[in-house]
Order: sequence, then C-alpha cells, then structure tokens
Amino acid sequence: MSQYHWYYEILGLIPNASPEEVKKAYRQLAKTWHPDRFPNNSREQKEAAEKFKKILEAYEVLRNYQPSVNSSTTASTSKVGSKFSTQRSTPETHYQEGVNYAQKELYQDAIAEFSVAIRLDSNCIKAYQYRGFIFSKLGFERRAEADLKKAAELKLKKQY
Repeated sequence: MSQYHWYYEILGLIPNASPEEVKKAYRQLAKTWHPDRFPNNSREQKEAAEKFKKILEAYEVLRNYQPSVNSSTTASTSKVGSKFSTQRSTPETHYQEGVNYAQKELYQDAIAEFSVAIRLDSNCIKAYQYRGFIFSKLGFERRAEADLKKAAELKLKKQY
C-alpha cells in the first residue's frame, strides 16, 4: 500500500478521490475528532488528539497531491504518478495562505495552513497568534489560549 493510499484510508476515501472529496472528508472528521470536543474526559481528549493529528496530516498531504494518469491509451500500461507544486514550501507562504483562507472565512483551511507554517518554523509567532485568534473565534478556547500563550512566550524569548 502506498503512502497516499494510507492517507486516503485515514480520511475514509477511495484512492485518488477528488480534492473536493478530500476537503469534505477532512472537515467532517475534524468536527468529529477535534480534541476540544472532549474537555471533560482526558482519556477521550488524548485519543481524539492522536486521531486529529493523523487526520490533519492526511489532509495536508492529499490537498497538495494531484494524481495524474499517463496518457497511454492502453489500460494495462497506464501509470499513476504525482505532481506537487514546484513552489518552495516556506513558513511565510503557508502563513499567507492561512491569512487568505481566514479572510474568506475558510477557518479549517486557515488552521491547516498556520499549522504547517508552525511545523516548518516552530518560532513563527504570527502563525501562533492568528491560529489562536481563529480557535477563539470558533469557540476552541483551550487551543486558542495555548497558541496565544506560546506566541507571548516566543515574543518574550525573542526580546532576549
């Protein structure tokens, strides 16, 4: 099983599902498994956090994955490949994408982009701040508080 098949499986999709199907599955699973839905049960919250992390990773990989079938006319020789954006992935590009999504009120997409920016640069203060703001707007106060606290710590650390 290829890496991509595993990601499709996490989202409950068939391999090579459309980007729209990937997005729809991600949003549905994110609503179901977001750790903030389990504030009174630490065991369930931990399990949800693990599942949510896998769901987010699958979404981040598959939303940039575009399978392409070789134009060969014989089905037995057609090959499936992948295309990735040739634009270099930087924290700043993901941060800007997050801002664009947030301005369009596509908050789950914005959170995903800010999360990638943070994963690429764990000191990306503005990504923590914006993601915290969105979490607060969506009612995920614990996540918002954690992000805003981290941003404040990084600002303080940066001063010294």
